[in-house]
Amino acid sequence: MKAKRFHYPGYDIIDDYGDDQFETTSPKKLDAYLEKILSKKKRFAGKELLPLIVEALNNELELKFVENNLFTVLGFCLQFIIKGPSTERQLALNALGLLAMTIDNEDDARELYRSSLAVLSETLNSGTETLKILGSLAMITFFCANYSNETEEPMKIIWTFLDADSDNEVARKHSSAVLAAAISAWSFLLTTMETWRLSEEHWQGAISYFTNVLEEGDESVHVAAAEALAQIFEIDCLKKFSTLVDCSLCEEDRTLMEGLLKEELKNTIAEKLKARDEDSARQGTTANLDVLNYFENGTAPEAVTIGEDGLELYTWSQILRVNFLKNLLGEDRVEKHIMEKEYLHYIFSVRPTTFNPSNVELYIPFREEATVRYFYKTAMSPNSFIAKKRTQLRNKQRLISEEDKASHFLDNDDGIQLA
Repeated sequence: MKAKRFHYPGYDIIDDYGDDQFETTSPKKLDAYLEKILSKKKRFAGKELLPLIVEALNNELELKFVENNLFTVLGFCLQFIIKGPSTERQLALNALGLLAMTIDNEDDARELYRSSLAVLSETLNSGTETLKILGSLAMITFFCANYSNETEEPMKIIWTFLDADSDNEVARKHSSAVLAAAISAWSFLLTTMETWRLSEEHWQGAISYFTNVLEEGDESVHVAAAEALAQIFEIDCLKKFSTLVDCSLCEEDRTLMEGLLKEELKNTIAEKLKARDEDSARQGTTANLDVLNYFENGTAPEAVTIGEDGLELYTWSQILRVNFLKNLLGEDRVEKHIMEKEYLHYIFSVRPTTFNPSNVELYIPFREEATVRYFYKTAMSPNSFIAKKRTQLRNKQRLISEEDKASHFLDNDDGIQLA
């Protein structure tokens, strides 16, 4: 049977249908071990290489490995996602999400987004590894999409997958786990959107849809829908999420109408939350209690603490972001990435304690005090931050390294430590 060629920039995969043999061509010389693994049969290559890639990205933060082998690793992962056994497919999806979080070059991030989106959108409806696909799609979009339309495209893919615009009641075509994961992925991406950039037409059924989902019996689905609604009301732009706002009214009348409608909807949502069983809602998960208090009393969610420095998140967008990543990667790994990756400091609006490997006490002006024990809500999209900061951080890190080295030298005459 004729071989099928998958092409990515700098990387070709030739796959003979039904044959385990495949070959790779690359304009750059790969690391010796990587080249050795890829030269083996596919059934062995995936089992041997993919765990190493995931481990390197998850624990060792191997930026050099990513830089040198980006397109090879990308093509390798996409091949197993398109046509691979379940174990390798899951590993490849994990690797893609971690790769998106690791890339610090804007052009590479854009290529990862472009190459992965079509593959993931096609495989989402395949019925296998759906949870992993949703997680990978959300991660790649969150970290690699540069513009609002690039973020909304995967959101629309998830929305269509949920069949959220259907006139029927909430369909049970998805399992509770998949339904909860899809809603969480959509909400996670919504946290990156600037209000004025949101489409006027795509999400007008969102409040109605999630309010109906609140009646679902499964706790995970209920919590996901409740948090999505809290995020929508925190954004405070009702006309983007409800068809009940009459946009033909003058601005003053529309503002008045939105205010009244907002209170009515919040009361309806609060009643639905309590109707599930008030006792279990108040004594159950923190998320349920926080959301109920938010819609009943306007109370902010309970702060979530990150890391040993007591860094805290106070808004729904911040909490949804970090909780989504924790569910995918685990709490310890998320904290490690947030504390060690500088561009994530911009996304989560945090400046962790400065790491000084030399143990030399450096002078730091008060306004640049190393430990800042709070998060603040950012007006810009995290995607905007990533796009602008990726290429700048490399140079900045090099300058910081040079300054740290310079700080080790002391003035021989007066013993003053240089900063």
